[in-house]
Amino acid sequence: VSTNFNWQTDCNHINFSNQCYVPSSTHNFVFQTKDDVCPAPAQTFATVSITVLALPLVLSPILHCVAVGVNGAITLKWEQPIDAAGSFDSYHIYSSTNLAGPYVHVDSIFNYNQLTYTDATANGNAGPVYYFIKTRSGCGGMYFSNATDTLSSIFLTVVNSGNLAAILNWNNISNPAPATQYPFFRIYREYPAATWTLISSLQA
Repeated sequence: VSTNFNWQTDCNHINFSNQCYVPSSTHNFVFQTKDDVCPAPAQTFATVSITVLALPLVLSPILHCVAVGVNGAITLKWEQPIDAAGSFDSYHIYSSTNLAGPYVHVDSIFNYNQLTYTDATANGNAGPVYYFIKTRSGCGGMYFSNATDTLSSIFLTVVNSGNLAAILNWNNISNPAPATQYPFFRIYREYPAATWTLISSLQA
C-alpha cells in the first residue's frame, strides 16, 4: 500500500508572535492505515513531522558616509547587504539631533539596489545629525534587523581667539571611530573667496 502526500508551504506556515522572528515551525501530520478484513480489521497510525524554514533575514546595511552639502542637506551612503534568498523588503532611515535620541523615521526605500539617500531637510549646517538604517525582510517583509551602527555628520565650529588665530572644534562621526574611517581629518581654508587650500591633516 502506498500513497503520495503533497503539501505546498508558504509564509503562513511560520508561527510568529508580536512580529518576533521565528526561524522555523514544525507541523505534525497523523496518517491512519487500515484494511477491511472481517471480523477484526487491522489498523496502524504514523506521525510525520515537517519543519518549515522561514525566509532568512537580511542584515541592516553598514553606513559608510554622512556628507553635508552647502545648503545643509545630508547625503547618506551605505553598503548593500547580502540577500541570498530574495527576502528584502525595504530600508528604513532614522535620524536625531542627539546621539541618545529620540530618533524619528525619515524615509523608507523599497529598492534593494539604492545605496544612497539625501535628507533635504536635515539642516546639517546647524549641528550634528545622527543616523542609523534598519532593513525589513523575511516572510511578508515583517521583520526589522537591528541597525549595525549609528553615524553622525561632522559639525565644525570656528571661534576667533582674539590673537589672529581661529580655534576649530568638530565631532567625529562615531565613538569609537568605525574601522572604515579615513585615518586623517583634512582641514581646508577658503581664502580668497572660492579658493580652498589644505592647511593641515590631523590623525582621526
